[in-house]
Amino acid sequence: MGGKINDFYYIKIKYSIVLFVTFLLSNSYVTNGQNFIVDTDFPGGNIIINDTKATSSLYYTLQGDTVWVRPDLRDTKRDWFYWYFRVSEAGNKTLHFNFPGNHVGPFGPAFSIDGGENWQWLYDRVSTDSKHFQYTFNKDVEEVLFSSIIPYLQSNFDNLISSLQDSPLIKVEPLTTSDKGRNIEKIIIQNTETTNKYKVSLTARHHACEAMANYVLEGIIESVLHGDGNSMKWLRENVAFFIVPFIDIDGVEDGDQGKSRIPWDHNVDYNGESIYKSTAAIRQQLPEWAQNNLNMALDLHCPGLRGEWAETIYIVGAKDQELATKQKAFLEVLKEENHGILKLHPTNSIIEYGTGWNVPNEKESERKGFREWTSELGGIPYFASTIKIPYANNNGQMVLPQNARLFGKDIANAIATYLQNFESR
Repeated sequence: MGGKINDFYYIKIKYSIVLFVTFLLSNSYVTNGQNFIVDTDFPGGNIIINDTKATSSLYYTLQGDTVWVRPDLRDTKRDWFYWYFRVSEAGNKTLHFNFPGNHVGPFGPAFSIDGGENWQWLYDRVSTDSKHFQYTFNKDVEEVLFSSIIPYLQSNFDNLISSLQDSPLIKVEPLTTSDKGRNIEKIIIQNTETTNKYKVSLTARHHACEAMANYVLEGIIESVLHGDGNSMKWLRENVAFFIVPFIDIDGVEDGDQGKSRIPWDHNVDYNGESIYKSTAAIRQQLPEWAQNNLNMALDLHCPGLRGEWAETIYIVGAKDQELATKQKAFLEVLKEENHGILKLHPTNSIIEYGTGWNVPNEKESERKGFREWTSELGGIPYFASTIKIPYANNNGQMVLPQNARLFGKDIANAIATYLQNFESR
């Protein structure tokens, strides 16, 4: 009898230890004597659970309904807003998620109930609730993914490439391996039966969390390869593309902010000795590919989450006046080709150098960005710009993968028109 009792307590203690370890590993949160699980054990995951306060001050008091969370900043110099987590075993519960700062976007969080296959924003109109959201879980849905953005990961890119393999114009080649051993691809699009008079470089994810840029890049690639009309036919006959979809693939897959890394991020790693393998590889391979005659370089980014210059599509104005003039000329072409759902603002579509946040800073001379570096490879014509695509809100328009791809189509047509305009002079 005594032996059985001792065995019973041994099993009970062992089971309790297993539960506690599981709690630590999964970020499980206990409410009303029941578990629901919050975890980040998947590509791109990012969250820290602050504490386990058990009452909500948001709408009403209900014991155990609030999860206090914050973005994991890791090696980021300043506060930034990217987070991405999963909640499971929460059927029929209404939970509040509370953040210490403005970490929830204008349309609330993005969420997915099918494992990240499809995403939607929680709200159908712009909201001022920037520090919290609530969600009622359906008992028939096993898990829900939540993110401050609509994610875009290596798996999304792999799906894109598998859908385009039938085109003879595209090659996916290794650029290098990342600092953590992941493959970093480059895409070469060119017609080997023509002269490829113009060379264009397209890049994204210098900052890991800026995912909406990749959906725009998808639209450009799909349009270049399969787009109808004379402009896309002209592109396929005259223009070659060097494309890197993930400059910071480790940050993308690990769920890093990417912006303002310590000691500096990928976007300003283009002078001296590069500390990242991807930027070092670009600095070696892009000049060789372009034969020092690069005609266009477009670097796709996303801005902040909320506020001025965070909720509109815009070009970042160059310090060099000649390049700034070319940027404005390209912008006018892009406005003419802006037939998709997402519309450029009539006036707030370029932030000129010396205005707003686009001003000199004390560290400007210490580091060099991708746009500044590509100017050294410039041919005739040469045009370069950073284009910022909002995560969620474009002047009141909800930004989604499908309309971001359509804006990519607009950019592809603008590239063709801009180069054809030069050719006709």
